[in-house]
Amino acid sequence: HPNSVRGVSFSPDGKYLAWLEIAQNRNYEIAIYDINNSAKIALINVEGESTHFDFSNNSRQIVFTKERVVSAREKEGVFIYDIETGQEKVIAKNNLGDSNDPVDDMYYVGVNWNPRDSRILLCRSLWESSEMDIFDATTNQMSINLGTHQCGHWTPDGTKIVTFSTNGMWYGGAWIYEPQTLKETQIIGNTKEVFDVYEVAMSSNGSILALLT
Repeated sequence: HPNSVRGVSFSPDGKYLAWLEIAQNRNYEIAIYDINNSAKIALINVEGESTHFDFSNNSRQIVFTKERVVSAREKEGVFIYDIETGQEKVIAKNNLGDSNDPVDDMYYVGVNWNPRDSRILLCRSLWESSEMDIFDATTNQMSINLGTHQCGHWTPDGTKIVTFSTNGMWYGGAWIYEPQTLKETQIIGNTKEVFDVYEVAMSSNGSILALLT
């Protein structure tokens, strides 16, 4: 492949394969490949960098982040691309503040589409903390702020969120969060071996959780 490739993902229906390409001009692009027809059907120009993308539960859309857009920083945020129409829309924008002080900045660093419905988990980073929101792609509403966690993923049944934090010895760990009841249960906390959790993955039946610490 002529370009550097990062991040590969199959659509839930197995029809598409998507990956991040880093072009020679250092801009990131998201390629969408139709497996049945052995053809690349779309190339999304991110205009800067992108670190996260995910397919919708019906495989018709992709949610992704735009970061470090040099030409126009106001274009940074979270976007949804419709594979069938080729249309792109913004659902959340980064807030880079009114000064050069990074304490004013807020930017999105992760996305995860619910495997059962239209809810999208959005992870955003602030100067001294990280927070998560839930966006509903059907109603176009930002519904719930989940507080100070680094990021997370929906469980395979789409009912809960596994969250994690890298906030050091006092708050590092992993939790199960239930959006319907707002109940939060810590599943691993501070130990002599684990202060920070950097990523989580759950088996398809939800019985095994892997942690990168």
